[in-house]
Amino acid sequence: MLGITDMAGMVLKATVASTGDPTLAVRVSAGPADPMTNGSRVLRLDLVSDVETEDEVLEAPGGAHVVVERQLLPLLDDKVLDANVDAEGRSSLFIAEA
Repeated sequence: MLGITDMAGMVLKATVASTGDPTLAVRVSAGPADPMTNGSRVLRLDLVSDVETEDEVLEAPGGAHVVVERQLLPLLDDKVLDANVDAEGRSSLFIAEA
């Protein structure tokens, strides 16, 4: 199962809070094939209000909900969603080895 670090949980919670809609979740899905990377697919992170029945819902530290597209579950099984926050307060999320 995809792990979620405390830092990523904090960033996700702040992102959802900034929308003013606490019912939103962050959905991880496969994006389109990228011709710049020989057709590799990129991961997308989107704010969603509806969850597909086949998606897996995870709770991040801090309470934000992360919805993972079912087809990605095997690929993310040994991974962790993490975050960086720079000196200006800009955040970035990334997938790393657990």
